[in-house]
Amino acid sequence: YVRQRIADYMTDLLSIGFAGFRVDAAKHIRPPDLGAIFGKLKTNMGGTLPPDFITYLEVLTGGEGDMLLCNPDSDYSYSDGLVNALKANGLTDAEVTQIKIWYSAYPKQPGLDCGQLSMQRKVIENDDADQQTQGSSSRDMQDYGTVLVIAKNIPLHQHFEEKLFTSPRGASDNDNDYPIRLVLSSYWLPQNPNG
Repeated sequence: YVRQRIADYMTDLLSIGFAGFRVDAAKHIRPPDLGAIFGKLKTNMGGTLPPDFITYLEVLTGGEGDMLLCNPDSDYSYSDGLVNALKANGLTDAEVTQIKIWYSAYPKQPGLDCGQLSMQRKVIENDDADQQTQGSSSRDMQDYGTVLVIAKNIPLHQHFEEKLFTSPRGASDNDNDYPIRLVLSSYWLPQNPNG
């Protein structure tokens, strides 16, 4: 019942012009449940997902990268486990590719997924809402990125944003790896913006 209600709600949103969704805290929804929801959505949409449909799942890995990404036999595998759940619910390979994972290991640990997650399904960004307060521990970028609202270093932040689009860490093919790259989701205005 719950899975169908979620799929029906998503269907309603697509019918009024939405192209997809960001699923917050998706790692708290088991892959079989996600697979069932997207399978029901596909059925609701007449048996196919729209060609412009895109969804990305927030799966913060932290110290759980092995269980969430590397171990395909885990009940919480968002790599092969999720792919298998989506396919078991009728999604094609192309439709599976439309269901992305926000890859929180970027930029510090581009290989945290042990090669289990397709580069075509990874969504990357430098700065995000989880980093907007001092002491946030959910995503440590070390020297590979910077958070604008904390560091307040505009040139350094701009450097990492440019790198995101020209040569992101872990990409061997800049034209095809990491096809979805998100731009700054936080902002900071200097006290005297005019100099």
